[in-house]
Amino acid sequence: IVMTDNVLNGILRAEDDDLVEVSSATSPNHQTGMPQRMTRLFPRDGVQRQPEWTQENLMTASFVGTQLEVSRHLKEKDCLVPAEMKSSLVRCRRFLRVVLSLATLRGEFYEDALELARARVIAAPLHLESWLWLTLVLMHPYLKMQAAAAASARQALALNGSHTCAQSMHAMLLQDRPAPTLQDLDEALGGPNATRASQAGRRQVTRRLKRRRAGRARVVVSCAAARSSACLDAWLAFGSLFVHERWLAAAAGVLAVLRADLWVEWEEATRPEEGPRVLAFEAKLRRAVEQPEGWATWGASLEDHLLDVPGRSELQDEGWLRGQEARIGQGGRDLQAAGIRNVVFSYSPAW
Repeated sequence: IVMTDNVLNGILRAEDDDLVEVSSATSPNHQTGMPQRMTRLFPRDGVQRQPEWTQENLMTASFVGTQLEVSRHLKEKDCLVPAEMKSSLVRCRRFLRVVLSLATLRGEFYEDALELARARVIAAPLHLESWLWLTLVLMHPYLKMQAAAAASARQALALNGSHTCAQSMHAMLLQDRPAPTLQDLDEALGGPNATRASQAGRRQVTRRLKRRRAGRARVVVSCAAARSSACLDAWLAFGSLFVHERWLAAAAGVLAVLRADLWVEWEEATRPEEGPRVLAFEAKLRRAVEQPEGWATWGASLEDHLLDVPGRSELQDEGWLRGQEARIGQGGRDLQAAGIRNVVFSYSPAW
């Protein structure tokens, strides 16, 4: 509202999708500093000129502010780089919703929403929600990409043929229409290179899923009986896999299990010649937490992670592992899309 008021009174002007300040030489109403602007917006003496703040003006001010913020994020490629999106799926979902809300008033934002949805599919190809978002955007008549939308809907249905939205979208898009082709899928994802990137990401995630399940199965089998070297080897391998994938909470859970079962003392008593491997694993995990590379929560310590960790039964439970994988983009998979139960279409008046 402050920004709109300053535009209406000649203090700010639009320039290249941004607002710049008008110099005092060209604007008789020029004042500097936010306190002065707030004083001018809400005057006490009633002398300063003010716009009439109707409901329409308030809605326009809100729209313009959101549009400027979205334009800045898009210019910075926010949520458009798949490698960065893997750790920001929730935030990027919210951003896509904001862009779609703008698109109902300014149709050109559907192009930006399409790029965001494509990046999400490449970042998380085994997340059903990614394909549902892409299908939803492609369905809008502004883009004229109904065949591509049908190809995307088929991919969503292949992940989970029982999901209500996947079934409904697929049936609606394929009604009186030939089956989608590979070229339609290329169009949906942005070209053959994007399709290959999505397929490569799918293969990579599948390999990670197999390694996690193999590690879990090894722990279950090796630790079924009494304490043994095979059981310790299995836990250490499982924990090292979590450290390698930067799944630090799960790795801390493995360390908590090793501490609770007194494996350090068992090593010292039975295998002194091999060295304390549990302590070596703890040191590796501590380095991953306190000396991170790339994206991380700075200032965190291993003790912070140990305050709330998964227990032994959870680490060995397939259901717990599957539920956690549904929440992550880095090597994750979510075939349920539990947050999506229905879709409401809201088009601009032009359509």
